[in-house]
Amino acid sequence: MRSGKKLGLLSLLVLRSVFSHGQQATTLTRPNLFVEYLTTFEVSEKIQQGYTTVLVYSGGQEATGPHVALGKHNFRVPGYAQRIAARLGHTLIAPIIPFAPNSPALQKWAGTVTLDSLTFSKVNEALATSMITSGFTRIILLGDHGPSQAPLAALARKMEARYRGQGIDVYYAADGYTTARKQIEASLKRQGLVGGGHGGNWDVSETMVVSRRLVRPRLFAAGDTARNGNTPMNARGLSGDPTRASKKRGKQFGEVRVGAYVDEIKRHLAALGAGSVESK
Repeated sequence: MRSGKKLGLLSLLVLRSVFSHGQQATTLTRPNLFVEYLTTFEVSEKIQQGYTTVLVYSGGQEATGPHVALGKHNFRVPGYAQRIAARLGHTLIAPIIPFAPNSPALQKWAGTVTLDSLTFSKVNEALATSMITSGFTRIILLGDHGPSQAPLAALARKMEARYRGQGIDVYYAADGYTTARKQIEASLKRQGLVGGGHGGNWDVSETMVVSRRLVRPRLFAAGDTARNGNTPMNARGLSGDPTRASKKRGKQFGEVRVGAYVDEIKRHLAALGAGSVESK
């Protein structure tokens, strides 16, 4: 019975991922970088041409107060992924994993979808293994969601140990989430604004870049703004202050994230002796 439930969950993940990307297809500027938009022969040809790196990127679906669409992560990730892949060069993108672990505080809110950390790790592992079987030799794990970071880091260590002897590199990239978030929040604080929060300034600003239809400005209201907004959520399910969020800021924040990821991955390659990935 448990096996059947797991298969059902994996099927749901695949269907949700395909549906999400189908909605995004008209907004992607580089769909040819996404594995799911290529045929199997086209993927093999790309690998033969040197596209041996693949991003395994996860998003998530969670409540973010009354003013942000549940799928914020899944709508933001494709845009970041294609920019990272394009700047690295010779890099493709695996199907985005649309669900992630969520804290107990979020699980009670309608529409939130939660994977426990073990299931989340197993799904990422299965996708990464499929990409290795396909012929990719460098797997980069990334996540746009806080509770996803620790499971991804642990998975990368596990898979790296398993595949290192086969000439396959599995790496968890963190800076585009962790380091970039610190930089973004510090920048906002210097401007006299509340930097952090769940559904706060950067969270809403980055979502606005995808589409203003994903946010509800009439419902913008500040939550707890202590500790630069990084406090427990209030009764409306938010913290921080979204009232000064803007698309302009969201573009700036997105650039910080993409740049941090690209720089980190290039440093990793240099440390391996692989040199920088050729920019395109």
